[in-house]
Amino acid sequence: MVNSFGDEQYCGCTGYPADSHTVLWITLSRAHPLNRCPECGSCYKMEYVGPPDDPYDHHHDHDDGHQPWVEAKNWSDYVRPEYRCGR
Repeated sequence: MVNSFGDEQYCGCTGYPADSHTVLWITLSRAHPLNRCPECGSCYKMEYVGPPDDPYDHHHDHDDGHQPWVEAKNWSDYVRPEYRCGR
């Protein structure tokens, strides 16, 4: 579990057991709080502990004619559901 006050947090994975691979930096965000290390399979989860709403957020959901962003598929999309990291 990784606590974060911001919308995005990086955590470094050194493997399991400890120091079994070089540090891999994993990105966690409020939109995607769960992620898995591609080297050893360790799961990491971000818990947002900051303020519930940011009064300075300028990313309002305006319809500007652009297509919505779609997350690219990766190997974890093809893993059996019972092995997934809570997605």
